[in-house]
Amino acid sequence: MYAKEFEDLLKEYLTDGIITSKERQVLLKKAQELGYDVDEVDLYIDAQQQKCDQTAETAAAKKRGKICPRCGASVQSLQLSCPECGFEFNSKEANASASELMKKLREAGWARQVTILENYPIPNTKENLAEFISLCIGKCTISLGELYNQEKSEVCFAWRKLSKQVVTKAYIMLKDDPDLMVQAKKLEKVANKKNLLSGKSLQIASVILGSLLFFTITITPAFIEDYSSSDKNEKVEATTAEPKEEPLTDDQIIQKALSDVTKFVNDGKLDDAKDYLANITLSFSYKDLDSAYLKVINAYIKENNYDSAEELALIFRSQIGDDWSWKDTVCYSTLKTKYKSVGRDFSILKSKYEGMS
Repeated sequence: MYAKEFEDLLKEYLTDGIITSKERQVLLKKAQELGYDVDEVDLYIDAQQQKCDQTAETAAAKKRGKICPRCGASVQSLQLSCPECGFEFNSKEANASASELMKKLREAGWARQVTILENYPIPNTKENLAEFISLCIGKCTISLGELYNQEKSEVCFAWRKLSKQVVTKAYIMLKDDPDLMVQAKKLEKVANKKNLLSGKSLQIASVILGSLLFFTITITPAFIEDYSSSDKNEKVEATTAEPKEEPLTDDQIIQKALSDVTKFVNDGKLDDAKDYLANITLSFSYKDLDSAYLKVINAYIKENNYDSAEELALIFRSQIGDDWSWKDTVCYSTLKTKYKSVGRDFSILKSKYEGMS
């Protein structure tokens, strides 16, 4: 529309997306030298500035979500329809990762299902992650009839391990979406339960166990008799058999964890140490793993790898399952101090009880 030298100058000034007042004066002076109507050129500059702003907004919108193909409006990545024109998005891709997992599980035996769940990659998009959260919530508990089924129980435990990884990623990717964070916290709660039963099944189990206890205390003693000689012989034979290896206690697991983690850190295998800690199962308090987690977190920070340190801290927080206890860990105070010293945002790790004693 205008001379090439004018258009080139305007394009150069729009490189950073902003026309300053001084740059506008230069452009208007150039337009005057070329014999153009200054007021008309001023409006043209405004139009090009607006066009540049729209391009930048579109690029930013693509980064944080998606663009409506019908009207070009910016749409949050998890919205199923455009708020401006009502265009409905196809959710097929959003369900792809969860659907693929379920397909693999349907085609596998229970032992293979455990392996699949332990090694399945966590989605990297908000849509897939949101779908995964909904899927995992329903898989972290089993019915009363399945409680003593070894296969069902092991698969349920595998779902819980996967869920903890999903929660960790959700705290990073969904922190700006309050609705999805509510679901993520719900998943965190069920994944950290001490038992595998749902609320209703747990009530039924309590009634059954109470009845069994009553039967044991009040009725069973009336039917107890002395062992027969054959019973005694069997008992003697049983005691002479090779003793079974006793499972490790929580204290032994914690001590072993610190020893193993120290070896991983000394060998420079920090990611192996992270995976090792994420898969530890305790029956009591995960807070006792504080020193083991701290060793790996400090090693990551020493390498200036705050992303991995943060991810590991979120795993620890998820395992503890209690924001008050999380606040009292050495890991928490260490990370808080380190983040402050480097000016890094601590909000994702911050306990809701911060400042309370």
